[in-house]
Amino acid sequence: QRQVVVVVMVRRTQVAVAAAFLLAVAFMAYASTTFGAQQLQRQDGTAGLLAGRRTRGACARGPPAPPYRVRNITLHPNPSFPDEYGKCLDAEAARGVNEWQIPLSFFFAKTDNKTFGPMEYYAVHSVRALHGCAAHIKVVFLDGMFELAAKGCWWEAIHHEIDEIAMAQLPAEVHGRSLSHPSHKSDFIRFPELCSYGGFYMDFDVIAVRPFTPLTRNASIVLGRQWKNQINVGIMGAAKDSCLACAFPIDMAWAFRRGKWAEHVVDLMSSKVKRARIPGLRVVGRPSFFYGDWEPRGIAAIFHKTDNQIPDEMFALHLWHAFAAPLWPTIVYPSHIRANQTLFARVASRILPNTLTDLALNDTAACYAFLRATYGA
Repeated sequence: QRQVVVVVMVRRTQVAVAAAFLLAVAFMAYASTTFGAQQLQRQDGTAGLLAGRRTRGACARGPPAPPYRVRNITLHPNPSFPDEYGKCLDAEAARGVNEWQIPLSFFFAKTDNKTFGPMEYYAVHSVRALHGCAAHIKVVFLDGMFELAAKGCWWEAIHHEIDEIAMAQLPAEVHGRSLSHPSHKSDFIRFPELCSYGGFYMDFDVIAVRPFTPLTRNASIVLGRQWKNQINVGIMGAAKDSCLACAFPIDMAWAFRRGKWAEHVVDLMSSKVKRARIPGLRVVGRPSFFYGDWEPRGIAAIFHKTDNQIPDEMFALHLWHAFAAPLWPTIVYPSHIRANQTLFARVASRILPNTLTDLALNDTAACYAFLRATYGA
């Protein structure tokens, strides 16, 4: 009888241990899915997500659904604002730098009819991978482009990463000059968007490298320097109602009529930063946003040289896609990224899902298999 009791007690203990083990396994599985978007500290000191996790994780809001918000973007958000610019700056100065806060919100502008591809996916996914559910991600489509560009597997992948879709309407011309080039249209979307909502604007050929959280504090607007010490607005952040973000479209419109490519944005913003008194302005130097330049040597430093480490002060890497386009069909392949030690490969490998294969970049069925494996869609 004692032996029976002992055996029963041992079996009960084994059952209890087994049950505890199964509960622990279940909890770990639950945590890995539910909290998959939480940041993990890597050995190199940068925050990121385990590749291949469902980046929506605890967000679990699902892709944004229609109807999507449509808004008319005008060049004069507030007709009286130019006369009040000085007062606005005085008010910013009176508030004090410590009171400014840039929301951890990111937006991209789609102003052409090209369907989405790996480049756009890497850009959006990098933001979600580094910030998890804390970031609000939005894509602003120029009115009429959504129906043409928002299709295919890569759009479906991006759709699972973002929180909001918006449509923007622009005038056909600005002070008598046709507003036709997609880059110029993007110029006239990004500043009113920052003025109205705040956050960070990023071009689609940008990969986030480190969390932007340190840039959200103690600044009304954050800009980055590029080659020749100029200000580039391909990556920038601003608090809602930032004086510079709200007033800049008005001056930009007048400069645009003169017809030079960069005069209405890069040259004008560089001049304002140099000469104007702007409370709360924070300008980060190279290579925080922009590494190298668009000349052949700069492109080589990003995509060819293998001895360039990721700088500690780098928050994002601009890929200069307009100049590096001939390289793009090769360098975006996951096998190329995983096998190389170029600056681009080092950056992209941090956010590359384990489920992404070379075949998915060219084969529709393989791309949708990646979609199902990564997002369960």
